[in-house]
Amino acid sequence: MERGDVAGVAATAVTRDGTLFEGALGLSRAGEGQRLESDSLFRIYSMTKVITCAAVMQLVERDQLSLDRPASEVRPELGDLMVLREDGSQTAPARPITLRHLLTHTSGLANPLWSRRLTAHRQQLGDAASEDDAELLMFDPGEQWQYSSGIDWAGRMVETASRQRLDAYIEQHITAPLGMCDTAFAVPASSEPRLSAIYRRPQGGGALEEQPFAVPAPNRAGGSGLVSTAPDYVRFLRMMLRDGELDGVRVLAPASVAALATDQLPGMVAGRGTTAVPLMSNDFDASEGGTAGHGLGGIVSRRASPGGRAAGTLSWAGLANSYFWIDRARGVAAALFTQILPFWDAEVRDLLGEFEAAVYAEIA
Repeated sequence: MERGDVAGVAATAVTRDGTLFEGALGLSRAGEGQRLESDSLFRIYSMTKVITCAAVMQLVERDQLSLDRPASEVRPELGDLMVLREDGSQTAPARPITLRHLLTHTSGLANPLWSRRLTAHRQQLGDAASEDDAELLMFDPGEQWQYSSGIDWAGRMVETASRQRLDAYIEQHITAPLGMCDTAFAVPASSEPRLSAIYRRPQGGGALEEQPFAVPAPNRAGGSGLVSTAPDYVRFLRMMLRDGELDGVRVLAPASVAALATDQLPGMVAGRGTTAVPLMSNDFDASEGGTAGHGLGGIVSRRASPGGRAAGTLSWAGLANSYFWIDRARGVAAALFTQILPFWDAEVRDLLGEFEAAVYAEIA
């Protein structure tokens, strides 16, 4: 804080039995002199994904969705997607996209923020580009890992299978049962004063710049739409530590929890991305030195970190530099929230490392 590395940060660490640490420091809206509190709201962006993946697994448990049947049986549009080949031609994929591909970012779909090839293709088309061009496949399903819009599609599959909007389904089956009263796809008017501003670190360095404040429009995207608080979010993490149950309420079967955190991609490296939009993201590398895999719910550590995470730890992050990990082997999970762009900020990553070291020193 004193160095100006962050404007405000909230962090919470939990065990299976309760809260290990909860803290908040700094300003949520510096221009207004508003302090960051433990109940401050954050746009958590891609930290939405693991909750959507949990919703998927609930429907898999009920045989309403299948991980390995063609996803086009539920969402026919997915059967129409073409592969953009290196020579610019478009061909049909070698195999159908499955829900497992969508959850593990191996469907061939991309995200324009981290796909220079997709961005270049759309720029080449210019005014002729359409929304359909954003859903081209960059490779045949199952061939490699690339961060993608796959969880957005998984959320749409939840809607089709459950016959509910995603926001209603997640509230009824996950957030309300877990007592996550501040986690939602829209910010109620009564909660707007608790929403933190977004800050931007200028390219090349310099002081953080507070962005003009705006309440995000309701967005039920399964990959990025939620807002939450640190104490609220870690209730989901504690449920995962407890094999799908919290405070007497079961939301997932133990086997589903295990699958979310079990590597699905032997032989592949997950977690690397090269930015196509530097204003929004730096290049990122969550591959843990080229060793990380990917479960049905996020990055999975394949090896233990000395004095830190055990093998099998599940982790992910949000665009505005929020991060979580769930270490079921060592019985600890944590979330650290900021609202800083671009993604993969070096100063916040250093802070996360210090926080993680302190958490593991506490439970040693």
